[in-house]
Amino acid sequence: MKDCRAAAFHEAGHAVVGWALHYQVQSVRIEGASGRAHSLRPTHLVATDIKACEAEAIIYRAGKVAERMHCGASADTRSAGFIDLEEIRTLAMVIDPTDVCSVYRRLL
Repeated sequence: MKDCRAAAFHEAGHAVVGWALHYQVQSVRIEGASGRAHSLRPTHLVATDIKACEAEAIIYRAGKVAERMHCGASADTRSAGFIDLEEIRTLAMVIDPTDVCSVYRRLL
């Protein structure tokens, strides 16, 4: 139950911040200790645009932030945040494939 609660806050964090950044939140689903929030990028942002990548990095980070705010440091044992960090790394490669490490640190 504790992991389900953490997953709910995690996915809600993605959804709320996505909504605040004008993404169209399509769905939020919790299945046991994991979940998924699905949003559509605003039409004025292009997937490879730096602003879109930065906004999406903020959305990816919001899940773990919400989880820690509401569930405490114990939430760090869940693996959901690692998937989000991989997505942020992918965004860093889109922004600057020649300097992924420094872009990654900036997005965090």
